[in-house]
Amino acid sequence: MAWIDGKLGWLEPYLNGPRHKKERYEYKKERDELYLAASTQNSVLNQLNLKLNTVNSQLDKKNEKIKMLEIKAKEKLPSVFDDKYWNSKFPTAIVKYPHKDVTSHIKFKEIKGIYNLATEILEEYNPKTVDDVANSWNKWCVKNIETQTRKVNTKKRFKYFSESKEVWRTPEQTLKLMYGDCDDFMILGYFVIRKMLMLLNQWERNSHRLLCQVVFVFSSAKRLPRPSGWHANLLWIHSDLNYYTLETTYHANKSVSNFGKLPQKINPMYQLIDFTFNGHSAFSLYNLEMSSHEYKKKYE
Repeated sequence: MAWIDGKLGWLEPYLNGPRHKKERYEYKKERDELYLAASTQNSVLNQLNLKLNTVNSQLDKKNEKIKMLEIKAKEKLPSVFDDKYWNSKFPTAIVKYPHKDVTSHIKFKEIKGIYNLATEILEEYNPKTVDDVANSWNKWCVKNIETQTRKVNTKKRFKYFSESKEVWRTPEQTLKLMYGDCDDFMILGYFVIRKMLMLLNQWERNSHRLLCQVVFVFSSAKRLPRPSGWHANLLWIHSDLNYYTLETTYHANKSVSNFGKLPQKINPMYQLIDFTFNGHSAFSLYNLEMSSHEYKKKYE
């Protein structure tokens, strides 16, 4: 290390510590004490940080609970099983369409074909909850209803058929013809879902959660919505207290993926509801007591 003594001797204490034994001992002792103090300080700081993180996490959870309690207190969120609340949420009205009270289209009656279809869907999709029961109708529509009327060769059981004159067929008629339009499959779907819930002993408690609706639909082309036309389908009040679309024909694929994720109220496809109805009442901002036949007779 002669070259260090000659030119860079001032670096030697930093490279090898002090030259004398006593100085080296004091140096090492002081260094070890500093290392120990630094290590202890770091350990204490780590422990404090852990405690601080735990406290912050607990505070965040408490704040979240407080916010949720405030929201619930403010909104007074109902139970999904509160039929009185849901059946009075919107204005009731007398709605006659096409020629009779709309609630009469879904009046309960035993139909063998409906029982067979309901048991088939339950066996195929094995729903675990009543929400799953509702969504199983969406899945069945995707698999079994052909919406492209120009396709001649298709393996799907039912065909979509657009009619020139507005007729709401009974479930028996739709099952016999094996074709129909959106309102025909809406009525069929109401009967099928109701029967599935009845077979599971869940209908009485959940009957208010299933509704029919007539709505103006928008479709998207390159992210821009464009009018598509009037449409009939089903609505389901989900356990998360939102309304979700149960489709019948063209948009069943989207309904499957949107179910439980995209409520109808924020879905740009469904922006204008004309009326809804279930076995209890019809709901609309307008009184549509006059049937289309009576309207034509009086005004056309």
